[in-house]
Amino acid sequence: MRSWLLQIALLLWIPAVLFAGEATALPDSVSKKESVPLPRQTAYTGEGLSFGFGGGVFAPQKECDCLGTWQVQMEYFYLSWLSSGGSVRYFGGNIDSDFMLMYQRYNVNLRLHGTGEGLDLFLSPYLGLETTSISEIRTQVSGEDVETMSHWWNHDGKDRAKRDSQEDEFAKDAEEVEKEADFCESLFALDGFSVGLEVGFGVNVSRYVGMTGSVSVEYNFSDALMVTTSPGLAFNLREAWPWAKRMLRSTWISFEYGFQMYHNDDVSGWSNVFILGVQFGA
Repeated sequence: MRSWLLQIALLLWIPAVLFAGEATALPDSVSKKESVPLPRQTAYTGEGLSFGFGGGVFAPQKECDCLGTWQVQMEYFYLSWLSSGGSVRYFGGNIDSDFMLMYQRYNVNLRLHGTGEGLDLFLSPYLGLETTSISEIRTQVSGEDVETMSHWWNHDGKDRAKRDSQEDEFAKDAEEVEKEADFCESLFALDGFSVGLEVGFGVNVSRYVGMTGSVSVEYNFSDALMVTTSPGLAFNLREAWPWAKRMLRSTWISFEYGFQMYHNDDVSGWSNVFILGVQFGA
């Protein structure tokens, strides 16, 4: 736990250092330039660095409990039509009454942009990696539970038939829990490397409000396919905050609602994710 807390602190420290380095306001040509919100707490500025973070809830199918999630995204513009970046996403919580889950995913991406007046369209190939094995976590937790519970009725003076009956009941319950846990694990775990392609857009509908949307298709080398659709709504905080208008290229607060379909040989179904976040452009 300490390692990922240090990662959080580092990622939150980076933009503070960047913004602190802005001793003077941006040139007028930059401060007047229009930015466009994009999915996953990013924005089109045409130059500079973008940093965004957000948190929310991942709501899977009814067999599994909701998980907390948060994500951090950084992106740099090399040209007005080309940017690249990376992101970290964490999921954590209990997938059911017996098993907990904590894992992180890393993505690196390239974005090709096509722009218009208050509009940005993009195409983004990306590479993903999962670094935590849910199976190992579940084995450790379930191993402790089974070792503790499998002996609670084993006391002197207990009737043999009663012990056998309780043991059979426990075995059936454990089997049901294991089946649900395996189902839930398949919804969240992408084992190892994956490749994907995302297409999306951002548009300014007014001075203060923007809309975003994207569709991504991701294939994991464990033979799993994931399709995600993410519409969103964004508020242009930079236009309402004089300091940000002088010092930053963009500042957006966004809300995204994602529909996610996961499919492999064992599991197929839709889940939802809700993310509230903020983006800064320097």
